[in-house]
Amino acid sequence: MREGIRFISHIANMGAASGTKRIAYAFGNIVITVLGILCMLGIKMLWSGVSDSKYNFFAALLGIIILAALMIVMILQGFAAQVALVFMSLIGIFIPGERLGNAVSFVISLASVISAVVYVLHMLGAF
Repeated sequence: MREGIRFISHIANMGAASGTKRIAYAFGNIVITVLGILCMLGIKMLWSGVSDSKYNFFAALLGIIILAALMIVMILQGFAAQVALVFMSLIGIFIPGERLGNAVSFVISLASVISAVVYVLHMLGAF
């Protein structure tokens, strides 16, 4: 419940921000998304370690559960907010005084969304 309220507050703050401040939000969302992807890599590493009998099953299961919970929260906070920022920045480009900041944040957020999707698809074996 608290994470949902924090997420809505984060989206509202990004919507109320100026164009130049949205650039900072874009980089912050990138950091949070990368942490979520690192949690996904940790889950993959633990799962492969269990199947190779490299790790204790119960310890790896506990790690997978913890990393999965963290990954869900981070992906929600980072990636979903970055997708929302793409649209907010695109709309903000039409505001005369804030075109440059919104254009830069649009390019940064769109590039990071595309790269995160491509990386996750590559990691899952789609490519």
